[in-house]
Amino acid sequence: MRGVLRWVPLSALVFGCSALTPPPTPVVPPFNAVVDMKQLMTWVIDPAADVVWDSVGTIMTEAGTKEVAPHTDEQWDAVRNGAAMLAESGNLLMIEVRESILAA
Repeated sequence: MRGVLRWVPLSALVFGCSALTPPPTPVVPPFNAVVDMKQLMTWVIDPAADVVWDSVGTIMTEAGTKEVAPHTDEQWDAVRNGAAMLAESGNLLMIEVRESILAA
């Protein structure tokens, strides 16, 4: 029993490190930014954010309180689409090409 325990760590070391290969480098396609950062924020991100932020709320007036929320499938689709645009816009903001447009 004692002899078996001495060989377990050595075998784990030998087999655990023998065939390590680095992962392949991903191929990154060239990106061509069409709009600069200000246009991206004004035309894409801000309108998408407005749809999400304005989708739910409470309006209080002298006449009473009105709850605002999506009710139809089309309204829920608009909120979902706006949220997806916001989530994907994070990737658009990180394109280095867009940063060089601002410098130009």
